[in-house]
Formats: sequence, structure tokens, C-alpha cells
Amino acid sequence: MSAARYLLAYFLILLSGALAVFSVNWIVDPYHVNAQLRSPALNAFKPEHDTHMLLAKAYGVRREKPQAIVIGSSRSGDGFNALHPGLGGPAAPAYNLGLDGGNIRHVAAYFRHAVAVSELRTAVVGLDYFMFNQANDRHQLDFDATLLAGQGHRVPAALGQAKAYFSFDALLSSARTVLSQKPGLLAPLLHGMRGTVDYDRALAQEGVRGNFARVLRHFAETAYLPRPGFAFSLGEGAESSLETLREMLVQARGSGVKLHLVINPAHAWDSELIRSLGLWEEFENWKRALVRRVEQEAPGALAGQAQGSMLALWDFSGYNSITTEAVPAADAPRAPMAWFLDAEHFNQKAGDLVLDRVLGHADAARTLPADFGVRLTAVNIEGVLARTRLDRTDYARTNPSDVAEVTAIAKAWLVEANSARGRSGSAKQTPQ
Repeated sequence: MSAARYLLAYFLILLSGALAVFSVNWIVDPYHVNAQLRSPALNAFKPEHDTHMLLAKAYGVRREKPQAIVIGSSRSGDGFNALHPGLGGPAAPAYNLGLDGGNIRHVAAYFRHAVAVSELRTAVVGLDYFMFNQANDRHQLDFDATLLAGQGHRVPAALGQAKAYFSFDALLSSARTVLSQKPGLLAPLLHGMRGTVDYDRALAQEGVRGNFARVLRHFAETAYLPRPGFAFSLGEGAESSLETLREMLVQARGSGVKLHLVINPAHAWDSELIRSLGLWEEFENWKRALVRRVEQEAPGALAGQAQGSMLALWDFSGYNSITTEAVPAADAPRAPMAWFLDAEHFNQKAGDLVLDRVLGHADAARTLPADFGVRLTAVNIEGVLARTRLDRTDYARTNPSDVAEVTAIAKAWLVEANSARGRSGSAKQTPQ
């Protein structure tokens, strides 16, 4: 065989292999990028979606071009129903842009992307304290700004999508997807929603209380005081996480997008964790800073004036009738909870209440508790913070064993952090 024929044959073999890989990955679609085919025998359940969520949702919002989105971390992703009537309902569904492990930098980038690729009019933005920790930059396998519109890049969307299919790693993901199919399993769901498969498995394996404790440890170690610095920092100046939020508010104003900023609910165990890690004072200061940013970017918004109607800040955190739901005792490990998937994630029943409040929607089928959700203003912020401190005192008095369990989790992590600081020669922090 001549050299030319050899090279041609070699090229054709490579091309055939590449086309085969592309075809398999496009059909199985393990990351839910094209969303063309869903078969119970092939790919209805996509376990690889969550580890490639940033890639999947970059194309999901391009595909659906919603007029409304909910966006934030996994709390927003799992807790807010894109079909809520206040967002448009089945006739004009929103898209759920919740990003597992997402920080405010990711949220701002995906918000810009959504503005650029759709006719966006409304956004519910879930804000979580840990999202603003600049030390909280958990590895994001698929965070690639070149895939996102509105970032100043000129990479064609089709080229980025092809990268998801011309990949041996994607081929392995396709194989794992096909082998993972079981009757009745479907995830992700429509409109960017994930489903509760992983939460259901964790509950079955650990029980509610065990699951609460494990998730709380995970957040202490990866979100609030993560390695290697074991620190929480909002950053400073133009590089601060609060500046990233400000830029997002400016873009929303310039694009005519109405923003509902929501400090998400988490179970009271999360509030106790923040306190026990020594972060409560800074947590309050973060809320004060959010109020200042909103007032600066939309004067009148905090007073509910007409010129501020495009921006509102709501707080559902702390200690209220939803977040203080009793955690089942150890002798009832699988007793269902009404409002929470675990200590850090609220379910869609609670999420519906949040959306009812912020969107002004009334549903005769559910009652919105009077103490769940308050619109923060420059006038009421100090009173709200003071009320939360009093509510915490009541919670600690009536739930001493829960408080002790959370305190033990926090102290264990602080001991490890202090040990690591000691080995590196840095200053120690005394457990709270």
C-alpha cells in the first residue's frame, strides 16, 4: 500500500471513529444538551447530568428561550418550580437555571447568558450566603465562559456543543447512562428542573437525621470554611463578590429585566451552623450590604416606590414557622418532612410559598405563613435582624439537642481547621 493510500485509510478510520463517537453521544445525550430523545430503555435517567450541569444549562436556556428564569445555587435549582403560575405557568414556563455548587460569579455569568439568548423579562435570583464566599470555588468541571453568550466571546454555539459529543469522556458517560436505566427513573425533568432521585436515595440510606448531619458537615467543609484557607471572605473592591452582584443589577436595569432577589430559606440547622462557625455577625453584615446595593442601584426600590418596582430584596432565612420544622428523631429515621429535602435544601412545596410571596400570587390550595418572608428595606433591616436574634433564642431553648448536635459538627471542623492553621503557622481561631 502506498503512503498516500495508507494515510487516506488512516484518516477514514479516524473519521469513522469520530463520527461513531459523535453519533452515540448525540443519541444518548448523557449531559442533556440537545434534549431530542428520551427513552426509558436508553437515557430517561441521566446520572451524568449533575456533574455537567453548567454545560447542560448553558444549552438548555438557549433551547427554551424563556421569558422568566429562576437562578441561583442548588437550593434554587431544587426548590423552585419553573411551572409556578406566577412565573407564567404551563403556557409560558420559566427555565430553572439553578447551578449545583454555583457561586455568585457563576450566577452572574449565566444571567448575562440568559439575557443574551432569550427575551428575558423576569428573574427570581436565589441568594445564599455561601455563594458570596470567594474561597468557595468548588471545582466546576464545565464552567467554560466561551460557551456563554454575553461574555464578550465569539465562539459559535454549535462549536461548543460539538465539543460535548466529540469526546471519549462523553462516550464513557453515555455508557454509564445506558447502564443506569431503571423503570420509573427520570432525571433531569423538564425546564431545567432536576428531580429528587439523589435525595430519595440519601434518605433511604441514612435516614433524615443522618442525612441532615452529613450535609451540614459537607457545607461546613466546602462552602463556609473550605480548604485550604478555612476562611470566609466576600473579597474587596472591584474583585468582591458584592461587586459581582452590583454588576448583575446594573445589567438587569439596562436590559429591562425585573429582579426578585431572594435570600433563600434553609433549615434552622444551617443558621445554627453559621453561628457555631463564628460567622453570624458577618452574615448579618452581608444582609446589610445587600440592602445598600439594592438602594444604590434602584433608588426607591426598598421603599416600594414606582421607580424601584423592577427590583426587590426578600429574606426567607433565619427562624420561622417553615425553617424551624422539627427534624425527625433517630427512632423515626424516615419520617417525611414537609418542607425540606435536607438541612440545606428546601423542597418545591416551600419554594411555591416563596414564589407566592415574592410574585404576589395567591393559591387557595396552600396557606402562606405570615412569618415566612419579609421584604428588606433600609428602614426595617435592623429590626428584622433583631427579631431573628430573638427567634433564635426561642429556637435554642426549645430545641437544645438539635443545637448541641450542630455545635458539635461545627466544632469538629474548627478543630481540624485550627490544626491545619497551626501546621502552616497561621493564626488560630477559637471554636465558638
